[in-house]
Amino acid sequence: MIEFHSSTHGAVVARLIHIEEVSGSNPDACTYMLKAILKNSSYLLVAQVTIKVVAFFYTLYLAQSLGVINFGYYTLALSYFSLLAAFADLGITRYLIVEVSTLKHSSSKILFSALAIRA
Repeated sequence: MIEFHSSTHGAVVARLIHIEEVSGSNPDACTYMLKAILKNSSYLLVAQVTIKVVAFFYTLYLAQSLGVINFGYYTLALSYFSLLAAFADLGITRYLIVEVSTLKHSSSKILFSALAIRA
C-alpha cells in the first residue's frame, strides 16, 4: 500500500492507494503513474519554495519601506485576518474536495452551493 499525502493549508492534495489495483498489475502503467506523481510533486515543491523566497524578500521590502510602527500595524492586521479566515472557512474546503472527487457529475452544483454558503 502506497499513500501520498501533501498538506497545503490543511487540504489533502493527493492520495493514492494500491497502485497495482489501479494499473491492473501492468508494470508499465505502474511506472508511468509513479513518474507522473514524482514529476507533479517536484513541480509543487518548486512552486512552494519560490513562493517562500518571494514572500521573504517582499517582507524585507515592506519592513524597510513602512517603518517600524506601520510594519507592526501591518503584521497585527495580517495575523488577525489569518485567524478570522481560518474560522470563516468552516470546513467548506475539505467538504468540496471530498464531494467533488466522489460526485463528479454534480460538481458545479456543489461548488455553487459552497460559494453561496461562504458569501
